[in-house]
Amino acid sequence: MKTTESKTDKLLEQAGKYVSLGKLKLALEQYLKIQELEPDQTTVVNMIGDIYLRLNQKGEALLYYQKLAELFEWQDKLLQAAAAYKKGLQLIPDNPDIPLRLAQLYERSGHSADAKHQYKMIANQLIASGRYDQAVETCRKICQLDPGSSEEKLNLALTLESAGKLPEAYQTFLTCGELLVAQHKPNQAASVVENLFRLGVRDKDLVRAILKLLEKIGLVERGVEYLQSSGLHEEPEFQAMMIEALLLEEGNLELADKLIRESLPRNPLIYPLALKLLKEWVAREQLQPCLSLVEELLGMSLHHQNESALEAILVSMLQLDPSNLKILRTLTALLIRTNNRQELEKHLKQLVILQLEQEDWREARDGLNKMVVYGQSSFYLDLLNLLNEAMVEGGSEGQQQASQRLIDALQQGVLEPKSNGSAQPRALGVYNLDLGLEAEWVMEISETADGGQLTVEEEIRLED
Repeated sequence: MKTTESKTDKLLEQAGKYVSLGKLKLALEQYLKIQELEPDQTTVVNMIGDIYLRLNQKGEALLYYQKLAELFEWQDKLLQAAAAYKKGLQLIPDNPDIPLRLAQLYERSGHSADAKHQYKMIANQLIASGRYDQAVETCRKICQLDPGSSEEKLNLALTLESAGKLPEAYQTFLTCGELLVAQHKPNQAASVVENLFRLGVRDKDLVRAILKLLEKIGLVERGVEYLQSSGLHEEPEFQAMMIEALLLEEGNLELADKLIRESLPRNPLIYPLALKLLKEWVAREQLQPCLSLVEELLGMSLHHQNESALEAILVSMLQLDPSNLKILRTLTALLIRTNNRQELEKHLKQLVILQLEQEDWREARDGLNKMVVYGQSSFYLDLLNLLNEAMVEGGSEGQQQASQRLIDALQQGVLEPKSNGSAQPRALGVYNLDLGLEAEWVMEISETADGGQLTVEEEIRLED
């Protein structure tokens, strides 16, 4: 051992003299001999590389710098190894292997920013040479090092697109947009989404996610424009998706209403959205669009077996305007169809009182007809007879008196007798009623031959 050390010392001394005299080739010979004796001497390996470089033998210099880096790695001196690789990279900047080793060393040593820088250099080289699959893997590595970087997510998405990996590119663009929204960068998020529109996305789940993202930054209408320009709005599922997105975006109820009316007759998926829109209109206390839309939904509710939802909405509308005859007529027509007699009687009573107050005798008589058929009290027949008599014989003053008497009876639940005695009930005829359901309703009431109990026969024919 002493002999080797003594020999090494002599060689080092001699090599140093040659270097000081500028005799680099002779110095190199000494260092190479030392390196053979002690191959793990990092100082010697580094000196050999430096001398080769000074002699302008870059290939040999690179070889020894790589050896030096490997020695440092073996000794777990990662930053020194990285420094050695950087010396080699300065010699040959476009070397494909050194940046990768350098990036891996920085990553192992916890220097993420330096590792990311090296991986980006590698990715750029791979993209420039058209090696997109390898570039994708490198970009993925960068995103792992910096998961919060929207810029790197976007670079990965664009590289995936170039590699022809479109489904993954779509998802990465979306993830990038969502990250930008979370970072309160709406303009950049909108710009990223434009890449998805540029690529012509047609997957319904992805489009739904895009619309939700746009809703967060107040740009749902841009998504609707895309659906319309791409022709997707003609497909039932996308049509429903588009309307749903508009309902999520405050201030777009008018456009949603327009689209629902256009689509409702031919797209059954729109029906639940129309109910949702109705609720929104009610919440805003906008009865006029509610009434118009309810008329279109009434016939469809039977097909969808969802009368209860429509009934609840009509009740909410009635709370906003208890004296609205149109709402009451529609609600009672629906309650007849669902055979909800308890609620029907209550609302028919409310409807008839309003009709009597407005002196609409014919409509009030139709309402009383229904109360006779569907109501729980037998005195409704007496009320019907009273109104019939007033309409036939009472004149204007008599009708008004009878009307007030009927209103009092409906409110109190009992028909008070006239001071001079009330007339005997007479037999009733046949009345054709419009229940608001495109229905023909026929009721016949007649006495038995011996003047016994009255019988009631009714028939309802609904036309789709």
